[in-house]
Amino acid sequence: MVIGATYFHRDLHTMKKLLMPVREILESEGKVRIWSAGCSDGSEPFTIAILISEEFEGIIPDSVEILATDVDPDDAFEKFFETGIYKRERLTRIPDKIRKRYFHEDDKSSENLILNDSLRKKVKFMRHDLLSGISPGGVFDIIICKNVLLHFNDAEQSAITGLFYDTLNNGGYLVTEQTHRLSDKDQNSFARIFPDARIYQKIS
Repeated sequence: MVIGATYFHRDLHTMKKLLMPVREILESEGKVRIWSAGCSDGSEPFTIAILISEEFEGIIPDSVEILATDVDPDDAFEKFFETGIYKRERLTRIPDKIRKRYFHEDDKSSENLILNDSLRKKVKFMRHDLLSGISPGGVFDIIICKNVLLHFNDAEQSAITGLFYDTLNNGGYLVTEQTHRLSDKDQNSFARIFPDARIYQKIS
């Protein structure tokens, strides 16, 4: 299952609410690990990276680790993490001031902007199949999986949600798209913490 490209600052309301758990985890644990599952072209993991950078006065702390994964069988997405090159039209939701801070002109094409290396290198990409049942690398404090689960059937969704549960630290957070509703079974594993955002906390 391959999910198509998305765009920067999508569902910004939810993404901004994640900043509170990020700060809380950093203060209590000293580090935070974030997994962007089904990351497509990187718009979501780079969006959260930008938001964290803005929250910490323009610098992402070294204690913040962001892993972005996608099955990417056609080699369509990895290039974005290697080059940081995006079409301007994909960045229109980013306020001008912030866009200018994190992107620069592409000398080869006026249609593109390039993500600054300092931010691009903060997000690591790897190929990973959500149906493998295997974590892409240890445990995480926050898992973001937006506009992905709806492309799987009920049994597959349940298996993937189970993987997320097993891969989250105790008290960790799962973020889904606004339209996604956890199954009755999965609601026994996660507690929704905001009435206006699909952010769930793992119930141990």
